[in-house]
Amino acid sequence: MAQIYNPPINVGSFGWRLRSARARAGLARPEPAEMVGFSYMSIERYETGKRSPTLDKTRSLAAALDVSLAWLVTGEGSET
Repeated sequence: MAQIYNPPINVGSFGWRLRSARARAGLARPEPAEMVGFSYMSIERYETGKRSPTLDKTRSLAAALDVSLAWLVTGEGSET
């Protein structure tokens, strides 16, 4: 069986915070993507730092994952 390569995520980055919030919510990558109308690959790219979402998309993700927009974007303040 082939192993899936999961590149390391820079702790403290937007991708790390997104992944952390998703994991805290108990969601697999496809779930928040479906909740906000993104593709699964978009979430993967955001989490690994290959792409950055627009502010509108980031706002949608923060709402879907029930975290503060400020925390998701900057890491400052409270997560919720």
